[in-house]
Amino acid sequence: MPARYSALGTTYAPRETVITPRMALAYAAGMGLHDERYLDDARAGGLVVAPTLCVSLEWMISGDRDNRSGLGLTDDERARAVHAGQDTRFLRPLPLGVPLIVSGEVVAMNSIRAGARLTSIIRISERASGEVVTESRVDTIFRGVETDAPPAPPGDPVFQRQGEARERDLPVSRGFPHVYTECASIWNPIHTERQAALAAGLPDIIVHGTALWAFAFICLDRPHSRLTRLAGRFSAMAIPGHSVRLRHWDEQPEGIAFELLNAAGERAVSAGLASFEQEDG
Repeated sequence: MPARYSALGTTYAPRETVITPRMALAYAAGMGLHDERYLDDARAGGLVVAPTLCVSLEWMISGDRDNRSGLGLTDDERARAVHAGQDTRFLRPLPLGVPLIVSGEVVAMNSIRAGARLTSIIRISERASGEVVTESRVDTIFRGVETDAPPAPPGDPVFQRQGEARERDLPVSRGFPHVYTECASIWNPIHTERQAALAAGLPDIIVHGTALWAFAFICLDRPHSRLTRLAGRFSAMAIPGHSVRLRHWDEQPEGIAFELLNAAGERAVSAGLASFEQEDG
């Protein structure tokens, strides 16, 4: 049945959570972070939560099929959801041990060639103060699902590229999706169970889009800096067991433009942007 355009404006049931040292350390280790800021909870200044862990908290909403009940989809149609893009603004560091609220709403729905595209805003806020910690614009495509929504405007965001592109190869082990699934608490069987991936029409298990997105942060992060924005479109699949290649350009006022290529040279992450601000110390 068609995805209902009337679902526009629907809010998601908020969830409450707390980031523990166990969660922060497991995520950092699973992603292969080496900086002691993210791996040593006994360091002077305390443990820093990797900012891209926000997707683990957002999964409480985006991974809950009940939150999409207003779309009017069957269970089979809801199961066709694919994460297609992530643009997160990091307004302040993710805090340890502080009660947080994860909330969101549907802000756009469009018809595209692949099916129906749903755009949500998901926020992580401190419960006591109400201050927003992160705000993500998340695109989800329901493959092969019709919708009564209008066509999507053409094109992806274009970020300025200056200078000669620099490249770095990143090995992705065959077992990485299993490690990421458990360390990030984001489970979808197409990433870990080949039978489920084949049944979904995929050639093999595939690496999570949010992991590929986070690779850019890991490669571009540097001491005394804080990530303020990380954006990317998930354009092609990456098969674990094969390296991916990060390509990026000189930093511009809005940030560092990047893309991530799979083993076939396709853009697994396109229209990428990573922005940082310097911190004291």
